[in-house]
Amino acid sequence: MRPVKPLLALALCCALASFAAIAEDTPRAAPEIQACSEAAEPAALGIKALRAQGPAGLEALFKQYPKEVEELRARPSADAPLSPLAERVRYALDQVAQQKDAHSSGLYWYTSIEDARAASKTSGKPILALRMLGKLYEDCSCANSRFFRTALYANKEVSAYLKEHFTLVWTSERPVPKITIDFGDGRKLERTITGNSAHYILDAQGRVVDVLPGLYSPAMFMKLLKADEALALQTAPLEDKAVKAKLAQFHTAAALALQKEWLDALQELKKQPDGEKAALAYANPAAARAKADVSSGKKDAPTAEEAGPIAVSKVVVERPLLRAARGMRTLGQSTDDATWAQLAERVVPDAALDAGSIALIRSKFPTAEAAEARAESKAEVEDPLVSTVRAFQYSIALDTVRNEYLLHSQIHAWLGSTNLYQHLDQLNDRVYAELFLTPKSDPWLGLVPANTYTGLDREGLLVK
Repeated sequence: MRPVKPLLALALCCALASFAAIAEDTPRAAPEIQACSEAAEPAALGIKALRAQGPAGLEALFKQYPKEVEELRARPSADAPLSPLAERVRYALDQVAQQKDAHSSGLYWYTSIEDARAASKTSGKPILALRMLGKLYEDCSCANSRFFRTALYANKEVSAYLKEHFTLVWTSERPVPKITIDFGDGRKLERTITGNSAHYILDAQGRVVDVLPGLYSPAMFMKLLKADEALALQTAPLEDKAVKAKLAQFHTAAALALQKEWLDALQELKKQPDGEKAALAYANPAAARAKADVSSGKKDAPTAEEAGPIAVSKVVVERPLLRAARGMRTLGQSTDDATWAQLAERVVPDAALDAGSIALIRSKFPTAEAAEARAESKAEVEDPLVSTVRAFQYSIALDTVRNEYLLHSQIHAWLGSTNLYQHLDQLNDRVYAELFLTPKSDPWLGLVPANTYTGLDREGLLVK
């Protein structure tokens, strides 16, 4: 019997070799199919392969699963069940895109500036660099980034423009702070509590040409994107010295135009008849109170005489940027909450959400039955989105005017000055420290005021 063993071993080796050859000849599933596999390991491999393909990998997923993508986009509420395959497609899309709710936007995001610059040099497109708290593919990233995903990236016109005209990248400033409230009866509420985001527009060489701080209406975002794209295409082939001159020219003109626009808006509000003021339709109680403050004459917009030192004139030519910056500060001091509310009302139409954005909001809402307990009227039960969308659009409008007049004006002053910010991180540090008031030196993001007694051990601060 002994001589049989070598023969048996030889037969087994031949069989294994035959099976290995068959396995090698068997074609593997395409990565877009692997990515949505029920098994974790092939799904991870498929996602990794698609991610490495860049935007083409994300597009392959959309082409492979049109039915499931439509199921995700048409989801009537957060409580509506999804098919198992649609759930896997949603996860794969978010991971390949590196963005939560990628089924709504279709946008591919790089996660390193170096990769984005390499892609930009190949395509010639400018770079849109999002700096945020948390990660864009997380459900609980900072509030601004979540609103970007809803109001901007899910907007059909905005997403198409971004995809066609920009290389997209996001990087995280720091983890996003969260708060959990335990009601003690099994219910918990988890929310993020602070955090701002900004879009940086870079030319193909990675030099910052503009910054859009915070949330803007879709219409204003598109207007600014188009102007910044044109600027970035102009600076891309230039040497640093020429870029410096181009930025000074662009941002000085933008600062002066913004100052004039703000002043004209304030003067127009001041001339508005009381009856017309009273007829303004605000979307929330805070705005209604602001309307009442204006009508009662708590504080008027500056008169033309008072605004004289900040008006555009021949004298401004001498030191235009300095004058504009000083004028913006004066206007900021003259604009109270009631006036901001009226300025926001003027741009509410620009903040209108399109069908894609509203569909995404609806997909995150509970069913009408679940919403009934917290609704105040029958109309809200019938469609709980109506009041929410209206209030959100007003909030977007308010953010738009405040961000453009208060924050973007400061950006114009910085980028139009003699300092050329070639490095994103250098300018970003200043944006977070001086505009968002959350410098890196404060690990608590302004949530722990000094000299405040809480009655808690160690003031409730825990460090792991």
